[in-house]
Amino acid sequence: DPFATEINRIMEDIEKSLAIEASKHLAPAQLKPPGQRDKQPYEQWVVTLARKAATLKDDGVSRTIHAATTHLRKYTDALAINADARTKDALQYLDSFVTGLQEEGFDSTDEDLVNHFREAKQKLQEYAADPKYSNPKLDQLRHMILQAYEEKPDSRCLLFCKTRALTIALLTWMREDPSLCKLNPGRLVGAGASESTGGMTKNQQVELLDLFTTGGHKIVISTSVAEEGIDIAKCNFVFRYDYVGNEIGKVQTRGRGRAEGSKSVLIAGREGGNVLKEKLNTIREKLMEKAMNQVWQMQNETHGDFLKEVRRLQLESKKDRDLAQALKELEKKTKKDFGKGMKLLCLKCKCFVCNVSDFRKIKENHHVVVDKAFYQRIIITPHPPKKIDDWEMNGKIYCMNCRQDWGIQMVYRQASFPTLKIDCFVLEKPDGQRLTCQKWKKAPFEVDDITPDDISGMLKTPEEEEEEVDD
Repeated sequence: DPFATEINRIMEDIEKSLAIEASKHLAPAQLKPPGQRDKQPYEQWVVTLARKAATLKDDGVSRTIHAATTHLRKYTDALAINADARTKDALQYLDSFVTGLQEEGFDSTDEDLVNHFREAKQKLQEYAADPKYSNPKLDQLRHMILQAYEEKPDSRCLLFCKTRALTIALLTWMREDPSLCKLNPGRLVGAGASESTGGMTKNQQVELLDLFTTGGHKIVISTSVAEEGIDIAKCNFVFRYDYVGNEIGKVQTRGRGRAEGSKSVLIAGREGGNVLKEKLNTIREKLMEKAMNQVWQMQNETHGDFLKEVRRLQLESKKDRDLAQALKELEKKTKKDFGKGMKLLCLKCKCFVCNVSDFRKIKENHHVVVDKAFYQRIIITPHPPKKIDDWEMNGKIYCMNCRQDWGIQMVYRQASFPTLKIDCFVLEKPDGQRLTCQKWKKAPFEVDDITPDDISGMLKTPEEEEEEVDD
């Protein structure tokens, strides 16, 4: 696999440069990567390194590590796509990433890193175009899908795979295949990510599932989002493409095939350990069934003892819930104290973003800034209006200084609000200590609910509307 060899060489060069740049701030053990770059421990190492770098006081080194780890993560994704899809899809993924970088804030750090790809691009294109490097797993998948529709032309198939990037690659492959494109393949992923990173809205998910039900899409490629809650009566084939979770996930994915005589098939490479994991899951599933039967026998044979045990477990569960609620209230108070004087900095360039006291919550999910001065620090690119429940997305928000993606602009009750993604920032305490946070629910500060006064304060004045028209 010369493509993977070349990508590994590029990654090794980046790792060496990274070790030199970061050696003053991080220990050698922290800068030593795991051996296999296509495995999860390597991805975890990159993520951990990026988080440590974000909290460094040396903004220059922090920026260098941020850029290098971003590239390493993209190369890791490309290795995964190359292993499970076509080499041309992996190359296209990297090409799109580099093009996107050039359209955003592009400095000398990015230039040095992109040069690694530019210098290797011609070789990579040659490998991608050579048919002798085709993926045998894809050949097998194609054969089995077509066989399923030959046996039953009105079949509905769900194809599970590991990542959003892979769903895009497999969808592209199917649309370009003369036989598979006739099935009008669709793609289903979670609503947790933005569309720019391969996510979907709730409305898009519902629309796709309606088309799957009616036969508009005869096959849907999905991540784990479809493991639960999807009930398609006509679904009679479930393919798991090198996709193995635990024994519960195995039962859940198999259960998506609702039609009589439905089949669930795992297609896996000889390497990677998924075949062994599948065998272990089969054993665990049998043990789970055995345990359930034993509980059922307890209910029938010793009914009184069974009810006592159920009651005991219920009381224990209530105690746990009461304790969790008490801890939640305590955590809320602690967060209010901890967040005093805390501010946000841009993850990429470390410029000031806003104070945490400027945030408000809309319906628990949306964390918005209620300071009009914030607009002086951002660039807003228009986005086709998208109505979701009682709010509308109409723009994307970027750092004025470095073009780092910060989030979206939403309209709620006629007022516009910048809505931020907390993983795009560094939190700085009054004493200068820095930390990062990946999800809003893990934020170390409390955010109050939005009030009518907050909303009226963000409405545009006639003067502001007049200025906007003049612009």
